[in-house]
Amino acid sequence: MIALVLSAHPADQARTRAGIDLAMTLATFETPFELFFTGPACQCLQRSDVPKSPARLLSALPMYGLHQWFHDQEVSQPIDGSHALSTQAMRQRIRQASQVIRV
Repeated sequence: MIALVLSAHPADQARTRAGIDLAMTLATFETPFELFFTGPACQCLQRSDVPKSPARLLSALPMYGLHQWFHDQEVSQPIDGSHALSTQAMRQRIRQASQVIRV
């Protein structure tokens, strides 16, 4: 399984978009992976009505078979599918992956 770890602040649009695009690609091709948000990237999970916001794009992942993703910081209004993990629990899940991609 692949661990896809996003750590870029949503304001870093190129890195954020690259990570989301990679997640969509992996999900489209039914590649087994888990999606993790750490540090400032957790803000990507904040509900938003802005078209093409990270949260709006990520909300489409269940249509491609990915129903949960993980974050290590508090998100006041996370999108559906978001699950908080302690930093230690997240590290443990990431270590179990056969491949780790960090964006």
